[in-house]
Amino acid sequence: MSFWFQQKIHLYLFFFLLSLLFISCKSKSKINTKNINDNYISFDTSAYYKVLKIIDGDTFLMGINEHVSKVRLIGVDAPESTNNPKTKSDAHELNLNTADIIEMGSQSKAFVSQLLSLSDSVKTEFDVQKKDRYGRLLLYMYLCDGRMLNEVLVSEGYAQVMTIPPNVKYQDLFLKAELFARENKKGLWNN
Repeated sequence: MSFWFQQKIHLYLFFFLLSLLFISCKSKSKINTKNINDNYISFDTSAYYKVLKIIDGDTFLMGINEHVSKVRLIGVDAPESTNNPKTKSDAHELNLNTADIIEMGSQSKAFVSQLLSLSDSVKTEFDVQKKDRYGRLLLYMYLCDGRMLNEVLVSEGYAQVMTIPPNVKYQDLFLKAELFARENKKGLWNN
């Protein structure tokens, strides 16, 4: 085999492997939200799980046992970051316009993004109910450093307490965190 022919084969092989790598990386970066598993998934809350997408300050897509599950944090309510019926309801209730609510929601989502890079894994904990009426898993979420994301959101002022019985395990902790945020004008209470 001539030197020229060997070089040509190596070049073709190199580009073939490079294209395979590109296709592999590209396919892993997309989240197929059409295959979200709305059924209850039994999983080990002592294990670490991957957050795939931050939807809002209090809502996520997580990879759990080869499935994608929609997750809602328990005991907290972050402002909406998109225009939807809840945004309008919150704006009316707080006497604000929807643009203000969406801006606050975007700030909350950005805060969570800083805390929780998409490469981090989290631990989770259930309370009494496993799912809400929308089929989302209801969880307390723990960051890699051990802090509970639910509490951090409230204490830093990027969510407020929203207690829905029977999920009241950390209600007192969240109420103290919200009082701290309000008194210290943290996050969204800074206005």
